[in-house]
Amino acid sequence: MYACTVGTSTLRTLRGAAREALPARLPVVEIARVMPRCRPFVRDARALAALLLLASGTGCKAAVTHLGEGPADAGANADSLFVALGAHFGPYEMNAAMAAIEAPLARYSLIPSQLFGDSSIWSSGRGDTRTLELGGHLRGNSYVMGKYAHVPPPTHPGDYHGTLRLQRIGREEYEWRVHDILAVGDVRVSDLSDALTAIFLAAQGNTDTRVRAGYQAALPRTTRVMSQLFSLDTIRLRAAPSGATDVMLDIGFHPQRMATQAPELARYLAKYVTPASGQVELYDDQGATWWTVDGSHDHFTMHFRVRGGSMVPLTGAPRSMPQRVHARIDLQTKFLVFHVGFQSLVADIALTREDHDKGFVAIFQHEPEWLLPPLVEHMLRTSLSTPFANGGSFLTFDVHDSTGGETLALREFSVAIQESSIMRWLGGLGNSAMSDYRQGAEKEADRWVGQLFTALRADTRALVPATPR
Repeated sequence: MYACTVGTSTLRTLRGAAREALPARLPVVEIARVMPRCRPFVRDARALAALLLLASGTGCKAAVTHLGEGPADAGANADSLFVALGAHFGPYEMNAAMAAIEAPLARYSLIPSQLFGDSSIWSSGRGDTRTLELGGHLRGNSYVMGKYAHVPPPTHPGDYHGTLRLQRIGREEYEWRVHDILAVGDVRVSDLSDALTAIFLAAQGNTDTRVRAGYQAALPRTTRVMSQLFSLDTIRLRAAPSGATDVMLDIGFHPQRMATQAPELARYLAKYVTPASGQVELYDDQGATWWTVDGSHDHFTMHFRVRGGSMVPLTGAPRSMPQRVHARIDLQTKFLVFHVGFQSLVADIALTREDHDKGFVAIFQHEPEWLLPPLVEHMLRTSLSTPFANGGSFLTFDVHDSTGGETLALREFSVAIQESSIMRWLGGLGNSAMSDYRQGAEKEADRWVGQLFTALRADTRALVPATPR
């Protein structure tokens, strides 16, 4: 899900929280790809794998039953949630207008001047601003994505409204702003929070052996699909001070297992994902670390600690997570013969934790240490600092519910780009990867994600039957 214009009370709430907790001007860099439906496949799949592998043996049924006021309500809410997610992130059809613009948007996302003057790309334009409006919806058994002149507000599970805005803000300088809204059914924000609490509570009363034994019993279909790409190599649940439980998950990543049913996807993952390595650490102003994720080639490790159904610091006395936290991110990979990436990309994060709104604003206003070929970095640093200058970039994500309406997942980000030779060089690397992805891997990835959510839907139906309300 990816996001555009501010106009909801949700985003105003998030921005207000950010202004109170963080400096006045906000930033985030999301230079990689500006795409209408760009899906970070591996990142999201890894996070889901970790949660499902933990949940399957530590109270998945308890978590699902918290998704509504009773079994029937919970089952129906889980059903519509997975229908929406499976439809939007699984296989889809494009209308003719979107099919015509998808390739140039991907190719020139880092060289936006090539897009700005092309009226065939945009739904509307005025002065220094161009706007593209996108919509998605279920039509029978198919999901249709398209470019439209106007998209109505989402009213059914899977309905999507996306806006991509390009603004010229200076000489060879542009700002992308993307806003996405996805309807996910009637599940309340508080129910989603209660479900996560149930998983953490169950983890505290469990053992390594019981978690492993719970896979097939709780989520047999989901486990079969996940095992095509992931394995739970190590799980460690250990008692920690003050009644907390220390959780360590080491998850293997196996693209070669996809070689038979998804050969193009397997080749793509082996070429572009397996060489990558990185680390993410969440910490607060007191210096306490709340969780870490370390990834290297064919596995990644998650480490966190829980007590009373909530996450607590990895060290020191248990306490609630503050509203303001920070994430430090290191990432590097290999494109062709080049090693590229960054170290110490810091996000300042303000959390929103209200009854009908859960989300965050992430702020990236400190330029990281870039890992680039020495000559490239030395000669062309100015454009690399642009996303962090003058307040930089921002990212918000929020889940919001309201009486009588669909629960909505919203995402918005904004990033400034200074055109330069290095942006063309980086864009060329990205275009090479995107070209490889489109040559079969994208359809296979969509199909796999669709199968995953279909399996989740079937498993949750078995745990808590969804009956008409």
